Amino acid sequence: MKVQGIGVGFIDVPQEHTDAYNRWYDQDHIPENLALPEITGAGRYVATPEYKAARRPVAMEELADGAGTYCTIYLFGEPDLAKAAESWHVLGNDLRKQRRMFRHGRVPYSKVYRLDKALARKDIPVAPEAIPFLGHQGIFVVLTEVADASRRADVDRWYEEIHAPDILEIPGIAAAIRFSQFEGDGRYMNLYLIDGDPLTAFREIGQRSEGWVKRGRSPSPGNASKVLFMSPYRSVNAMQYDFRVE
Repeated sequence: MKVQGIGVGFIDVPQEHTDAYNRWYDQDHIPENLALPEITGAGRYVATPEYKAARRPVAMEELADGAGTYCTIYLFGEPDLAKAAESWHVLGNDLRKQRRMFRHGRVPYSKVYRLDKALARKDIPVAPEAIPFLGHQGIFVVLTEVADASRRADVDRWYEEIHAPDILEIPGIAAAIRFSQFEGDGRYMNLYLIDGDPLTAFREIGQRSEGWVKRGRSPSPGNASKVLFMSPYRSVNAMQYDFRVE
């Protein structure tokens, strides 16, 4: 099923509840969500202390001060994102009524985004529709805002023709997927799938950014795209929770 959008949630859970939380997610919550006809896939990720230390300064209050330890992404195959979002939220409400939501967690940020563009590394011969399903070891997430509506088309074009290709030249980065916030105004989520070491790939961006600026390939046109949150995450493998969080 073709991916039309995503539901993304950032979650914080104390270290002492790590095992219980992840078991609940893998053996209760993810299966319930994947059973919805609107959802065609899911991914779970964690930012350990080392990953959080690599983050850029955060410009959004919800994810400041180290918030957003876990990131969960649901792939929506339903073209009507309003319908998909409603189904997703109804399930959550039903599980709360059944007291099946994990009570030691906090969700600082959760939104629905529409898929705009998916690009893969040149050596990965897949159709654009297949890109969200590529295997990977982690991700990095970039939430941005283009407040000036007159600049959004230019920024989208810059992202597709210049910025994403530059990012995809970095070893270990398999795909660049751009989303716009559903029922939002100028908010975007750039999601990068990493088939190498996520932290190494993320750090390489910082090392190359000065060169992009010198070559006139960065920042965005008119510097209109403001980075709100930027963080690497490693994949959470089912039943393997031997990591620390803070």
